Amino acid sequence: MPIINGKIRVSEIKNLKTPDAARYSINYGVSKSAERQRQNSHIIISALKMQSDMLLYIDNLMFNSISKQGEACALSFIKFLDSEGLDYRYRKSSETSNQSFWDKIISSGGRTSHKIYCFIPDDVWRNPNLIFALPFHGVKYYICSGGADKEKLLDDAYAGFISQEETKSLFKLSVFDCCSYGQMGISTDSLSLEQLKNTLEV
Repeated sequence: MPIINGKIRVSEIKNLKTPDAARYSINYGVSKSAERQRQNSHIIISALKMQSDMLLYIDNLMFNSISKQGEACALSFIKFLDSEGLDYRYRKSSETSNQSFWDKIISSGGRTSHKIYCFIPDDVWRNPNLIFALPFHGVKYYICSGGADKEKLLDDAYAGFISQEETKSLFKLSVFDCCSYGQMGISTDSLSLEQLKNTLEV
């Protein structure tokens, strides 16, 4: 599968530490153009999801970026969701007790967490405006198995009611994409490495 001025590399991650850890990694490189980088990310996710709907999860504290930059990305995405009339769930909270030793050293005081859950139907995914609205530093995509109840899915995800076993039945696979680094982690029990490579035409 061609991406713009780049090459996709897929590899299997050995010795998984937890059941929900990424099983495969995808590296699609870093382009000089942020626009091109976003387009390459969209091309890969489109191939993985095909016509499926998706649940998206964004948390600015998982962006591994400057705190204010991650916060701006999350808030900008909320503005996009509002402008498009898309349904989502949002929680803002102060994170202090769960900070690591190093987090406390490099940050002054607590950090503000912005958690966003949104349901993206296939037709919305193909809206060109979405490509440039998605947070550049990290999005987790849950690709639906089919027949998802949008409202229940959003409410359950927001409330933390989706168990690991339910995740396997509700979603074909999950993808954590850090677009700024050109890397993805794939969690799935249904795709072999060879099947993944075939899907991406690698």
